[in-house]
Amino acid sequence: MKKAFFAIAICIMAFTTTAFAREDKAFNPETNISTTLAASPVDNNADFQFKGAARPNHNEISLTYGYPTFTDVEMGLGMAIGSVLIIPLGSKLGSVNTKGALALEYQHYIPSGRISFGGLISYEAMDITFVSKDDPSKVTSTDKASYITLMPSAKCVWFNRKHVGMYSRLAVGIMTTTDEINIGPAFQIDPVGVEFGGQRLRGFAQLGFGNVGIFQLGIKTNF
Repeated sequence: MKKAFFAIAICIMAFTTTAFAREDKAFNPETNISTTLAASPVDNNADFQFKGAARPNHNEISLTYGYPTFTDVEMGLGMAIGSVLIIPLGSKLGSVNTKGALALEYQHYIPSGRISFGGLISYEAMDITFVSKDDPSKVTSTDKASYITLMPSAKCVWFNRKHVGMYSRLAVGIMTTTDEINIGPAFQIDPVGVEFGGQRLRGFAQLGFGNVGIFQLGIKTNF
């Protein structure tokens, strides 16, 4: 799992670095700036900038991979302390193998560019093994579980420069299993998020806690 996480990080960094290089190469300050100023001396979207920030586009779509999630931690605690509610009777939670969560999110920025609102959907699958309470080496049963979360979300942008930005995010919603209707609460709190790359395509890393994950990596596009 750690190897997969680092592999995803390397791929995202390589992809956004390539896009960043192409964007800088396509931008010639001596010709593009003078042409832009001559064609439109007044920027009608000037209020969309703050503290010298690069102007964000109004809409954003992102794809995120996170690990471990709140469900992973909850299962881990159950494995550590045991539970009288675990079925089958006379068994306890032996191991949980999870692949992390994958989330797709949409955000829409208000004109100032400081705050955005949207929503996300995430998916997580795991393999669960139950063992005997009397003989932990004996597997009593195995199970598979899949979770889908739907959460409205909001972001607060602390700064947004030409090639880097920083923000926080909050999401609250519901979680359900795919095999049966079993609805429960879901959340994601990310105090720190850092994005890097071009103005339209960026990679990002987020640190927080919830149903999307503690450590998160992803890629986003603005339009």
